[in-house]
Amino acid sequence: ALPISDNKNNWRFRFMLAEQLTGLCSFSGAEEISNQVAPLTLSLAIDRVCDVRMAAVEAMGGVLARLKQLAPDTDILAKVFVDRLVSQFADSNKWVNRQTFVALCHHLLAKKVVSLERFSQILLPRLLRLAKDKVVNIRLSVAKSMNDLLIAFDLGDDNSTSVFAVLRQLLRDRDQNVREFAQTAKDAVGYISQGEESSEE
Repeated sequence: ALPISDNKNNWRFRFMLAEQLTGLCSFSGAEEISNQVAPLTLSLAIDRVCDVRMAAVEAMGGVLARLKQLAPDTDILAKVFVDRLVSQFADSNKWVNRQTFVALCHHLLAKKVVSLERFSQILLPRLLRLAKDKVVNIRLSVAKSMNDLLIAFDLGDDNSTSVFAVLRQLLRDRDQNVREFAQTAKDAVGYISQGEESSEE
């Protein structure tokens, strides 16, 4: 593994490294990705510099996509990696890691890196739970992701009730910015009002 020094003087190197990891996956086998590239993305995703973390989020998406491509039947290495993402970020005591998890969920959903079934089973419950996080930046990040969630899990989906419930919660959040982003998501997806009405009857 490459040594990574987390200091302000070489953050640009870490950023460029993170940006190149997805391309590196294209030339690597499943074991090499799992043992070398994936741990590197996890290290970069806890960097103190936001740009590095966000580049690492895209790299983690690249790792998952490539692992699925190399082993579409078993998918075991991808499952292991997702479990590590959950334990390191969603369940972290550090708020910045939880915020990175929200960004990762947004990226995976927008890019359709994982199936909706897998997303619903593993990632969605923890993402929605963060809508009640004590840190406002976490709730704000969840509110920003609501538009994609509303599109993915529409009224015909079994998970729509949970998604709509979280939206209504965010619309009542004590922070004005959270409420505004939740309202933007609601306005962007016109049928949400019908969903709310039907759920309250």
